[in-house]
Amino acid sequence: MYIPADDLTDPAMVATFGHLDASTVLSRRQVSLGLYPAIDPLASSSTLLTPEGVGAQHYAVAMAVRALLARYEELQDERG
Repeated sequence: MYIPADDLTDPAMVATFGHLDASTVLSRRQVSLGLYPAIDPLASSSTLLTPEGVGAQHYAVAMAVRALLARYEELQDERG
């Protein structure tokens, strides 16, 4: 689904995402950096990513990676 102006907070998008089991968000920034597939792991989500759905160890690793990526993004924003 195409999201006009890449606005994930648009009420129509919020309502639509509420009905989905998973969403994969592609990032223009990732493409500009030459990173493929251009998936934004922080904006993407899945209801199956739970300790029960994927196992406790896999879930813990996934959450640690998300935290690391979020911190990296924060540092990039501070840097300019």
